[in-house]
Amino acid sequence: MPEQRYLVLGTSGHIDHGKTSLVRALTGVDTDTLEEEKRRGITINLGFAHLELGEELRIGIIDVPGHARFISNMVAGATGIDLLLLVIAADDGVMPQTTEHLHIARLLGVRHGLVALTKVDMVEEEIRELAIEDIREVVSGSFLEGCPIVPVSSITGFGIDELKERIRGIAMQVPRRATEGRFRMAIDRAFSIHGAGTVVTGTTVSGSVSVDDEMSIYPAGKRVRVRGIQVHGADVQSVGAGMRAAINLAGISHDEISRGEVLAERDALESSFMLDAEIELLEGGFAPLRRGSEVELHIGTVELSAKVHPLDSESALPGSTAMVQLRVGEALAIAAGDRFILRASTGRQTIGGGVVLDPHPMKHRRRRGEAAEKLEELREESLESRLLHEVAKAQYGAQRAELLPLLLVDDTSLEAAMHSARQRGLLVHGSGRSQLLTTPENRERIVQRSLKMLEGFHDENPLTLKGMPAQAFANGITAGSGALPVELVEQALNAAVQDGRLLKQGGTFALPGRAVKLTAKDNEALKELRSRMLASIKPDQPDEVVKDVPVDKKRLLMLCKLLVEDGELALLPGAVYFDATLVNSIEGRLREQLADGAQMTVSDFNQLVGTSRKYGIPLLQYFENSGLLKRDGDFRRLA
Repeated sequence: MPEQRYLVLGTSGHIDHGKTSLVRALTGVDTDTLEEEKRRGITINLGFAHLELGEELRIGIIDVPGHARFISNMVAGATGIDLLLLVIAADDGVMPQTTEHLHIARLLGVRHGLVALTKVDMVEEEIRELAIEDIREVVSGSFLEGCPIVPVSSITGFGIDELKERIRGIAMQVPRRATEGRFRMAIDRAFSIHGAGTVVTGTTVSGSVSVDDEMSIYPAGKRVRVRGIQVHGADVQSVGAGMRAAINLAGISHDEISRGEVLAERDALESSFMLDAEIELLEGGFAPLRRGSEVELHIGTVELSAKVHPLDSESALPGSTAMVQLRVGEALAIAAGDRFILRASTGRQTIGGGVVLDPHPMKHRRRRGEAAEKLEELREESLESRLLHEVAKAQYGAQRAELLPLLLVDDTSLEAAMHSARQRGLLVHGSGRSQLLTTPENRERIVQRSLKMLEGFHDENPLTLKGMPAQAFANGITAGSGALPVELVEQALNAAVQDGRLLKQGGTFALPGRAVKLTAKDNEALKELRSRMLASIKPDQPDEVVKDVPVDKKRLLMLCKLLVEDGELALLPGAVYFDATLVNSIEGRLREQLADGAQMTVSDFNQLVGTSRKYGIPLLQYFENSGLLKRDGDFRRLA
């Protein structure tokens, strides 16, 4: 038995051209469900039906409104359809909404379809032929060029069987939708059924969902559970991408859900108030879109006001394509690759549409041209390019777990993209527990931040012989909630050493040209410090030495720090300097003295070492801080 295919067909066309009647003739279903629709004879909301064309092909039909006032419903219905059935009445011919709907379908990415010429029973043969010629001219250059134009009558049934066959033939040419990715469905209706509870409907965009799966409704993130699923009126256990579905939800009331929200896997989406996109503007009588121009944005099943900020020029002109940032006042739950429609802020004219390239951009204030160039790389829509873009946007790097909702992919797909990028040297990540990913752009930011840190370090320590260790940079450069992994920082700094921007010495990094330059007075002071502090169990301190040297106290303290870095002095708690060699010797004597659980007081220690309380307490605190000793009341013992 052949594998069953599910597709979504959208009817579209001008008001009163017989879309709803045609759907009823094809399926037997009346898609006018609202009393107002029946009273006024026009479709206001979306209508739904299904058509079976053999055991292997089932088609969900969305009947969209034709009236200009209900164009937002038309856009919602056209989102996610696989093929278009453009309906044109023989007695009216092509009308304004006909061409507008055709533009909308194309801008939303529809690439397959056909035309139904309705009401042929109401016109003469000559009028019918003229209408067909007119249609061929209108669809020329569009995705419907050369498509079948099928004359039909919903009243007499003429041409209905041929239309079904034509639909079947085109449907079988439509490429199958990819089934990978995380489940996502834009909600176009939410209602309650007695005995079942809340039901939402929509066209599934990606992934699959099964009964009892835990889901969330975005952008609010409300948690729900799937109680049941129906496809074409039949109960099923799961539903995949590209199918019309009605999903029964537990844990939420239908009045807590609005059209425009998205049902998706938990933690799969991250809301945004901005998006970067490539737009195509139609030819027409509307003003160029300049920075801050207001438009109506229709994306998925939601419509809201947005402000346009061109990125590659000062304005986006009618009939052109442009890179833009759209900013909205309400949270959106969208993904890269989503298509949308732009209408004039009055809501009376479709002016263009586009595709989302970055659903979570930074706000572009300066260097907008650079932002546009980066977006060009995303036009290929590969997961690897999107991964690198998201990581590069993070200041110093991004945690792997943060990328899943940004990219809307599963772990397996993300790992494959990471592997490919690593192989090409475009991505690195921390080893061990670190999951921070970085790109060359991130690493350059680390270097730039490190250079600034070193400027301050050298200014504060003009006599230091060494620079800063990699760990100090890692602790000072935070990414997200914590310090950067030291191995990533060291990798960035080593690259800067290779290109001559840093010096590496003794495991530390320093700026070239900032080496210590000692004066004759400095050397004289150092000689005095060594004579009075080294090899002494009771060394003089800077306050005592400064009176006898040709430098001030600040300079003398810098020289003391230089001796500490050189390993000649140890700095004890309380800013007490002590001979480092003697400190090591005292440590060895303590290990011998306190072996086998012995302990000592401060007085015992001073007698052992031969020093006074002034130096005994700082020495004991030093050994406590180092982990050698542990204090228990007045006693110390080996830790």
